[in-house]
Amino acid sequence: MEKQSTVTRIVVRKLETETHLDAFPNRLTPMDHTLGLVDAGFEFNSAFPPVLRPHRHVDVVLSFSYSWDKDHLKILKKTQQYCAVRQLPFPNIDFSKFEGEPPREVYVFEDEENPDAPIVVHFPLVNISFKEYKAPGVKRQGKKELKAGEVDVSTASSPYVTSNLTYKTEDFQKLVDLTCYNVSNNLDSTVCALERALNRKGLAGKEK
Repeated sequence: MEKQSTVTRIVVRKLETETHLDAFPNRLTPMDHTLGLVDAGFEFNSAFPPVLRPHRHVDVVLSFSYSWDKDHLKILKKTQQYCAVRQLPFPNIDFSKFEGEPPREVYVFEDEENPDAPIVVHFPLVNISFKEYKAPGVKRQGKKELKAGEVDVSTASSPYVTSNLTYKTEDFQKLVDLTCYNVSNNLDSTVCALERALNRKGLAGKEK
């Protein structure tokens, strides 16, 4: 047993060493002694730019926008502008259709006229059906469960405002539960997007 434990520790240590950014700095930046890193969301608070690089040939993008903007599609508007300037394929979204509309738990955008543009499945930070359901199809019962559904992600008094850098354990768990629920409750939207991407490539229904 001790032998297996020692081997495991050696393997883990080797993996940690070989996958660490500083393990081979000369291979990452051969002409520099230091490695410069940039936040993937530096351009407009979302990590679209590295994903949309042309050689990646991305089919589906799962976008999780948890910024504090009242406009839940603002990130996508900026992404569309960014791609237009750089001639990168991105869905041609008519945002005017969503003006004055109540927020949704998920948005799916596909440009049928441009097959090179990825399908975008966009999850904003909202609390809609989670208030009444603790799991997809499972309604909350009693005061305690209803209280658990009261997760404030929209007002100035919310514990999740941008200026609040630390959360209480309870608030952290509530945020995890809410975001997990939103994804699970809209799993069909994600699966459908993946299926459409496969259809585009003529791979739907094919066995390995």
